[in-house]
Parts: sequence; structure tokens; C-alpha cells
Amino acid sequence: MATPLLIAGSLFSAASSVMGARAAKEQSEFSAKQNEQNAEIAEARALRAAEITAIERGHLANRAGQARGTTNVSFAGGTVQLGSGSPQDALMDIADTETFDKMALESNLESEQFGFGLQRSQFLNQAQLDRSRGNSALTTGFLDAGSSLLGGATRVKMFNDKKRS
Repeated sequence: MATPLLIAGSLFSAASSVMGARAAKEQSEFSAKQNEQNAEIAEARALRAAEITAIERGHLANRAGQARGTTNVSFAGGTVQLGSGSPQDALMDIADTETFDKMALESNLESEQFGFGLQRSQFLNQAQLDRSRGNSALTTGFLDAGSSLLGGATRVKMFNDKKRS
């Protein structure tokens, strides 16, 4: 009677190890897929940042053009010669401001895209790590199952050897 119980216990232990390992593998795969989706979102956010920057560039060019036009009209209305002196300085200031604003836009875009690229890489690395953990858990589960079966077989043999002596 004890031999069937030892065998059943070993089989149950082995089956539990395999089932637990498969559950861990499935959970790891789920986490990996979530991280891959997050990586796609980070990539989309980087692309969106570039689109927004392109729109902001257009607005910046429009504002600078309006400022130049307003300045020209103001000075022309005052019978000031547009090509020299204060009017020219004012137009150069507008051009300098526009250049600075363009550089700031580009710098901000580079920072955002770097951040989103880094985020994407981290999510992909985490997905790879999750899958590796799942594979490791599965391997461990099968090894534990094998160990349970071997241990059970040893106990059955020892029990039968004691019975014979």
C-alpha cells in the first residue's frame, strides 16, 4: 500500500512543479508583451514629439515674419529709412530671436527623442529579461519535476528493499 502512495506523491509533486513553471512562464510572457507594447508607445511618443516640433517651427516662422512685417510698417510709417540704423538693428534682433528659438526647439526635440529612445530600449530589455526569467522558471520546474520523480523512485526502492529484508 505504501508503494502506490509514494509513487502518487512523487507524481503529484512533479506535476505541481511543471504546472507552477508553466504558470511562471506564461506570466513572464505576459509581462514581456506589456513591455514591448510600452516600447511601441515610447517610439510613437518620439515620433509625435517630432510632429509637434514641426508644427511649432511653422508657428515660430509665422510669428517672426509677423514681427518683421510689423517692424517694417512701424518704421516706414515714421518715414525712417529701412535699410540702416535702428530699423536694421530691430530686424536683426528679430532674426536673432528666431534663430535662438529654433535652436531651443531643436534642443528640446533632441532631449525628448533621446528620453523616449532610452525608455524604448529599457522596455525592450525588460521584455527580454522577462522572457529569460520565464524560460529559466520553466527549466527549473522541469528539473524539480525530474528530481521529484527520482526522489520518489529512490524512496520506493528503499521501501521495497526494507520490505524484503
